[in-house]
Amino acid sequence: MCGIEFLLGFDPAHASILAKAFSASFSKGLVEHRGPDDSTLEKVDLRDGQTIHWGFRRRMIQGLDVASNEPLHFDHLTLVCNGEIYNHHLLKAEHPQWKIQTHNDCEVILHLYATYGIQETMKRLDGEFAFILHDSVEGTVYMARDHLGVRPLYLGEVCVEGKMDEFDATKDFNDVYNEHFVKVGFLVASELEGLTGVDLPHGYLLVRPKQIEPRKVYCFAEDLDAYMCWTYTRIPSYVEGNVPDHKHLKDLLYDEVRKRVAPENRDVPCCFTLSGGLDSTLVTYVGVDILTKEFGVDPKTIRAYCVGKEGSPDLTAARKVAGHLGIDLKEVTVRDEDMVGMVDMAIRRGGTICRTTIRAMCPHLLVANAIAEDTFVDGSKPIVVLSGEVADEIWGSYAYFARAPTPDALAKEGAKLAKEIHLADGLRADRAIAAFGLELRVPYSGKAFVDYVLSLDPASKVFSYHFIEKEPIRLAFAGCLPEEVLWRRKNGMSDAVSSSDRSWVDGLLAWIDAQVKDEEVPEGFTKEAFYYAKRFYDMFCVGRPAGEEAFSVCLGPKQTLLYLPPSVTHRGTFDLKSFLTLNRDALYEWMPNPAWCPEATDPSGRQGLGDLCLAD
Repeated sequence: MCGIEFLLGFDPAHASILAKAFSASFSKGLVEHRGPDDSTLEKVDLRDGQTIHWGFRRRMIQGLDVASNEPLHFDHLTLVCNGEIYNHHLLKAEHPQWKIQTHNDCEVILHLYATYGIQETMKRLDGEFAFILHDSVEGTVYMARDHLGVRPLYLGEVCVEGKMDEFDATKDFNDVYNEHFVKVGFLVASELEGLTGVDLPHGYLLVRPKQIEPRKVYCFAEDLDAYMCWTYTRIPSYVEGNVPDHKHLKDLLYDEVRKRVAPENRDVPCCFTLSGGLDSTLVTYVGVDILTKEFGVDPKTIRAYCVGKEGSPDLTAARKVAGHLGIDLKEVTVRDEDMVGMVDMAIRRGGTICRTTIRAMCPHLLVANAIAEDTFVDGSKPIVVLSGEVADEIWGSYAYFARAPTPDALAKEGAKLAKEIHLADGLRADRAIAAFGLELRVPYSGKAFVDYVLSLDPASKVFSYHFIEKEPIRLAFAGCLPEEVLWRRKNGMSDAVSSSDRSWVDGLLAWIDAQVKDEEVPEGFTKEAFYYAKRFYDMFCVGRPAGEEAFSVCLGPKQTLLYLPPSVTHRGTFDLKSFLTLNRDALYEWMPNPAWCPEATDPSGRQGLGDLCLAD
């Protein structure tokens, strides 16, 4: 697990200015929390005056030596990768001619590319990754993420302001951009703050920072201000009549967990987050089974972590699971005020204003902090963390899926959530764990597992009060766990960490109510949504660059930020309320399917929960 900062300056006239700004910002440690063990800053001068700057923060997971630090070099190729390549041993065995130079598992990407090119490289990788690869002979830079975007990567354009005499404020942003800005470079970073935190000098702007999309390869030429991208894999569709094979389903999960706990894929200790819900319980159960039976680990030395308020459903359920497995459970008991105290960190690390993401990220940050501060009996510290994300999206098991009008509609909604998980729960899980220098591993994100579950006939996923969600995988593990655990219904994280008498979200909303006056809130916003957007605006949008007037900001679809100077929009009068009012529809926020839940005003997967409760 690592932090990447990267600059491609393709305009020689601006190369030295951008280089100075990039180096100064790297020293600020904007993504240092993702790689606290070591850091590297390298500059490469290209043939026609262009420059590439590699900034890398490393958390040592495999290859605990300086020789395995990145960037990695092989002939005319250079690579940085935030990720784990789980099939690196198989790839090395299949290619004995490769001259492997380090213990870094990501080195195989260089050799795959040198042997086959970029398209075949993407087909052969099995892992969670975000990488940048430079081919100095071809004069190209490639960037790519794993198929669900478990590992993050953001891209922004560095521009200088061109002629701004007369401007039609009614024009589309892209027309404004093309007419009035000159692109001079690209910035790339593992987190949004790694882009917005770069102090560009007067006259330079960061424009349109966005997440690099999973499932695509981005290709840049050293000397051009544009890039092309193509899709290297897709989210699969279901196959009618493809009924679940319970043994195959169980074997697939074992394979994905084994890759992530096997000593050959880590040189540091691992642990589990365990809520006592089905998804994290199955990951923990399988992980313990593999570690004890295949690698001789004493179950008493295996540790799992659970967070919740005193008396919360998660703490109660996690105790049952840990007791059944005979492992060590560390309970992280929190209060409403502890979680409220994480709101700013959730917005900053997540780079998001999504209400449901922030609500769930607050307790997630607290359990991540507890893991990072913990020490095992032998003096070692947990670094690798296995969790249960992705399962709900691919199974279609949020409560509102009970309202799906047809199995086909259920399947399409599940595929949509899988495509967008890097903007919601996937984002939350990675940023919360990485905030404290830990590495997240997500067995349910394994491509073989995801593809199989999404290929199943959706009739096997339909549920209601009488039919529980995720029945196929529950049946696959029948007899492995206590019945009350195996058949526990889906419970949202924000609810399950709460006490029986009061949801933590109620405490959060009460706190926000005291912070925000009614007259401050624009029409169409709740106080909660307004507060998050205001804090986001304060953190990411004000005073860019240093010394100039505050920028106005437009947010495009899926958290694509469009930075404009005051001269472009309302001639410097652009303020927070204008920002919110003009961009309400473009602010990314997860919501349940409006066609199924037309009454929904709260972004919660619990919409439709009443359909599953006799009391309602």
